[in-house]
Order: sequence, then structure tokens, then C-alpha cells
Amino acid sequence: MKLAAIAKFALSAGIAIGLAVIGCSSDPGQTAATCSAGETICNKECIDTTTDPANCGACGASCKPGEVCGAGACSLTCGAGSTQCGASCFDVQVDSKNCGACGKSCNVGEVCAAGKCVAQCPAQQTLCVGDGGAISCINPNTDAKNCGGCNNTCPAGQVCSSGKCGNTCGVNEQVCAPDGGAPFCAAVLNDNANCGQCGAVCGNGFVCSNGKCQGNCGLNETLCAGDGGAPYCAKTDTDQANCGSCGNVCNNSNGEICVAGKCILQCGKGLTSCGKQCIDLTSDRDNCNGCGIACGPGFVCANSKCVNSQPCSVVATAWCKAKGWNISAWSTAYPNPPGGAIYCTKSPNSAANDCDTCATYNELVWKNVAKDACASGQALTPGQAYGGHNPCSCQPNLYNCGAWNMQGCTPD
Repeated sequence: MKLAAIAKFALSAGIAIGLAVIGCSSDPGQTAATCSAGETICNKECIDTTTDPANCGACGASCKPGEVCGAGACSLTCGAGSTQCGASCFDVQVDSKNCGACGKSCNVGEVCAAGKCVAQCPAQQTLCVGDGGAISCINPNTDAKNCGGCNNTCPAGQVCSSGKCGNTCGVNEQVCAPDGGAPFCAAVLNDNANCGQCGAVCGNGFVCSNGKCQGNCGLNETLCAGDGGAPYCAKTDTDQANCGSCGNVCNNSNGEICVAGKCILQCGKGLTSCGKQCIDLTSDRDNCNGCGIACGPGFVCANSKCVNSQPCSVVATAWCKAKGWNISAWSTAYPNPPGGAIYCTKSPNSAANDCDTCATYNELVWKNVAKDACASGQALTPGQAYGGHNPCSCQPNLYNCGAWNMQGCTPD
């Protein structure tokens, strides 16, 4: 092809830009009853207006470019105690979708405490973070160190009853004081260490029932004994620590729950159970669009498909060099106006003076915006290779040399 003819009819580049708007849900027609606590209905979607930059503080209140949304207000930076994740501000110490770091979500049955995903506490218990960062489940109704709330310690000599510090215990409870320890209220009707009275410990093979040490458990219960601990009755059909049998612990951190005596992996929205893990099949390169479907070397998983992580220009260049051909030095050859193609020719020819066909001249196309730079303006097909014009007058259209191996590359 002639350089003067190419320059005369070259086309200018055009670029298409897409805007993605992120909301809390893509399901249409949501109502307040289906939203999580703290979310608001905006255009039939559940939105957290405290962090959503498109609905910051109220539905439709968008932050300006460069601003972030935190505590329901737009600002240039996140406030103290919060971390910027995209255009939103989160407290990564307690946010279950950004626990400890942006994008780190806790599994079903877990909460975020001190930046860590931990199992939810049983009924009537509360998760507390003590001095030094220790995390534990406590009963605020009876715990003298966390009476009525975390780290609320009762004065010396007092006990915690019904969430209040005082000198007396509740119904069926008794004030017990271990040697050198703080007094506490013991449920003497079923406390194995204080059965019927303080300090009365049930022996091996016995549990405390109605204030007496007995050898039999109730219906659907199994007698279990922890290492060095007092025996107790466990409901092995639902007990996370004794699922199906004594001591068989379900993995709370992995989202497992005990159902009918079996540990079952309960994955969150958008995740699939693959073995013992919850996997996002749309982006996991080892499980792309299905458990065990791995992407090959150099490929990543995007939108449930294995795609080459390299730009198409790099793959095309390697394709040419593997043939022993040269990338054209012609000034308009790469990228081809308006982009998405590369020229390579058999040495020592170049795109500026080679009118030969596919055997010595290839134009590799990877974007649907590429066109023949000659007068015809022929639209070029992604994944196809084209040969030179014959004759060199830029007419007729380019020769179609067939497909070249794009390897699922990323168009650039």
C-alpha cells in the first residue's frame, strides 16, 4: 500500500466509555421489608445512604467527582476511624462487607468485630472486645465484668443479675464466690460446676438437671465431656461444637452450620459451595463458571469466562514474532486508525511498500472499530488477519487471510 494514499484516507480514533452504577441490589421491586437494617428504598432498590456516593444522605444525592461518601455526607476524604473503599467510607473494624480491609466480606453466620470475622454469638449472648483485643461471647445478664453491656464491670462484692449490678441474684440463681475470684450468679439448677449449690461439681458421666447430678440426658440429647471438663448434654442435631457426635466442630469461619447432625457449608449471596469453600464463580480463576474449572496459565476469570490477561497488542506482537516477521515501522501502522489492529510483514518488507498477499503481509485485527485505511473504508473483523491490496493502488479491498489466534486477549 502507498503511504500517501493511506495518509489521505486515514480515519480518526473514537473511544466509547461506559459508566457502571453500583447499588446494593439489582433485584427490581424491593420493599422496606426486604432491606437490611439501615438501608433505604431508592428507586425500588435497597441503598445504604450513609456510604453510597450516588445516594449520599438521601436518594439521588450524588457526590461530585473526586468526593467520597461517609456517614451520609460527601467530602474530599474519609473521616477519622473510617477507610476509603472506592468512593465510599467504611469502618473496617465493624463492617461485615469490608472487615479489616476493603472488599473482605464475612460469611453467613459471622459478624465483624475488631476487624475480624467471628461467629455470631448464641441467643442471649453478646460479642465483646476486651482489653488487648480479645473477642468473646458473654451473657450481659449475669457476667459481672460485662454487666448490661461490654466492659461494664460491677464493683467489688457485687454480682450481675438481669443486666444490673447488685448484691442479690435472680430467680433460681445463687451468689457464688470462687477462691480469689469475683462473685457471680450461678444457675444452680443446671450448672455442672455448681449443681444445687456453689461448688457442687457433677462427676464424670453426670450432668446437672434440676439441681441434681444425673446420668441421663433429655430427648434428642447426647452426653458429651470436653477435654478435662465436666460432662454436659448436647443436641447433636444442631450443636455447632458437637454436630452429629461429641466434639465434631463445624467450621464457623468458613460459614458451616449444623443441620440434622451434619456440617453444611452455607454460602452468602453470589457465592457457591465448592468443597469446603465459598467461591465466586464469576471471578475465581480456579473455579471459573463452575467448581473445578480452572483457567490456564496467563488467563484470568472475568464474568464467568477465562480470558487472557494480556492486552491484544502484546499477543498480536508475539504472534508476528513467532513467525519471524517484523512489526511494521510505518508511522500509521500501529495503532491502525482508528485503532485495534497491528501490521506485520515478512522481512525485509514493510506495510509501506508491500502489496503482496497473505504469505508475506498480515494485518491482525482485534477491535470492531478497525477499518481499511484506503479509500474503501472496509470494516475489519476482530480475530481476522488481512493481506495486502492488489494492485498497490489501494483497490480492491484487503485479502481475508483467515483467523489469527487472539487467545482470548483483552482489547486495547
